[in-house]
Amino acid sequence: TRTAQAAAAATVKAKGFLKPGERLSRKLNPEDAAKLAAVAEQLGMPLEELDAMRPWHAFLVLSVRGMIADGHQPGAGVERALLDEARQRSRALRFLETTEQQLSIFTRLKPADELALVSLTLREWDDRSADLDATIAAWKAGDVDALDERMNGLMRREAEGAYQAIIVARNKAWADKVAEALAGPDDALIAVGASHLVGPDSLVEELTARGFTVERIGEAKN
Repeated sequence: TRTAQAAAAATVKAKGFLKPGERLSRKLNPEDAAKLAAVAEQLGMPLEELDAMRPWHAFLVLSVRGMIADGHQPGAGVERALLDEARQRSRALRFLETTEQQLSIFTRLKPADELALVSLTLREWDDRSADLDATIAAWKAGDVDALDERMNGLMRREAEGAYQAIIVARNKAWADKVAEALAGPDDALIAVGASHLVGPDSLVEELTARGFTVERIGEAKN
């Protein structure tokens, strides 16, 4: 919504940039700093633009710009289709978190965790298209182990603080809200990103620990 977009823009303006005189490239190791410059040139972005960003902001911008460069539309995911259909059917809508809450996950990261996210993005930049294709293939095949490794594995191993904030803490908070929704009298359709449905810290595991029976639709039975 326009309100959410305005809130996001305000947060980015207030908390998404480094202090005057600071540069992102100076916070990175020499290899990553050189890659940042190369990626900026590849995307047709002034290096000064990325260099002024806090690491979490640069991570989000690069993630989106990388997808667009590969011909994907970040705003054309399943959630967009589900929202449009729900509104057409006049369904009641509830959200697991607000835009402000989503961005606060990043604004509250420790500096080392922010930098780790940018470093991972730069390191994997040249392989991003192949990685996305492999991730989609794993999702289509229902290979939850491969999907977890593709979406969470590297961050879990090399940016553990970010993983805890972006995946683990949110899954715990969401599980409470999902449990509340399922306790109500009405049926509920709840959609979350695939990275939250796989792995040892998944929303599925959180719900199972709370006593729910979770079944994958279409999963092959032995």
